[in-house]
Amino acid sequence: MSFDGIFTHLIVKELTDQLQNGRVQKIQQPYEHEIVLIIRANRQNHKLLLSANPNYARIQLTQVQYDNPSTPPNFALMLRKYLEGAHLQSIEQVKNDRIVYFTFSHRDELGDLENIVLVAELMGRHSTILLLNQSNGKILDAVKHIGLSQNTYRTLLPGAKYIAPPQQEVLDPFTADNTQIFDRISTLPVLDGKALQSQFQGLGRDTANELAFRLNEKPNEKMTVWKEFFTELTQNIQPTYLKTEKKEFFTPIFYRHLETQQTKVNSYTTLSELLDAYYWDKAERDRVKEQGNVLIKRVENEIKRNKTKLKKEKKH
Repeated sequence: MSFDGIFTHLIVKELTDQLQNGRVQKIQQPYEHEIVLIIRANRQNHKLLLSANPNYARIQLTQVQYDNPSTPPNFALMLRKYLEGAHLQSIEQVKNDRIVYFTFSHRDELGDLENIVLVAELMGRHSTILLLNQSNGKILDAVKHIGLSQNTYRTLLPGAKYIAPPQQEVLDPFTADNTQIFDRISTLPVLDGKALQSQFQGLGRDTANELAFRLNEKPNEKMTVWKEFFTELTQNIQPTYLKTEKKEFFTPIFYRHLETQQTKVNSYTTLSELLDAYYWDKAERDRVKEQGNVLIKRVENEIKRNKTKLKKEKKH
């Protein structure tokens, strides 16, 4: 499963329950696209991970230990300036999209309270993390700087006005009323995952396939099935790590359409524990590969530089 809008909706609730009104104790940036906020809430320290990794973008609480660089990156320094000691006021998802606003209150240099927003956009290779001043909507900094030459729709640079990603004309399955939902699903020429994705926001492929599977089991009880599915998601989650011969899945409840393919199933208490289990070794392998590629590039550049230097020396 991808980290879709449905999973985002559920992890936001989990994080809100654990972190709201907590105080930021420490901020780390162990890797280029990942930050960790140590937040003290409910008499415990929690590690909030925000990742804009193009392959593993996510937000979660984590138990994983990270090694930090000896010199903190500029983005980490900016986060520390505005967020260390700040209180987390709210965590909000934009509709059912993969965009989450973490709103903090802190005192500025004059001692006045102001709100700072940490934005996580979890959109594959377009994922990013931004720090905003809520009062004027301007970007204070971003983990990835994107200029107009790279994106004509919006600029993600310090000082620029923040513009959210464009929204699609689809229904939010959590807020749409029964009439809207019934009209959409009853007029679909084919009731499959792709058709549901075209009508409802935030349905990743696996979630859409599961919902289509359940709807087709009882074609004359579509609204009952729909309500039962979303009730199970919101009231009876069962974080599940399911493996098949070809693929691995993480899901907030058990997805029945995968049952005949499964080779191994593990259940977890929280969504964050599930994400630690699913992502840790994958992300670590990806980092090793990335670091290896960087090293290879450096060696290639050094060889090229030495060859150029040698040619110049031969001419003399």
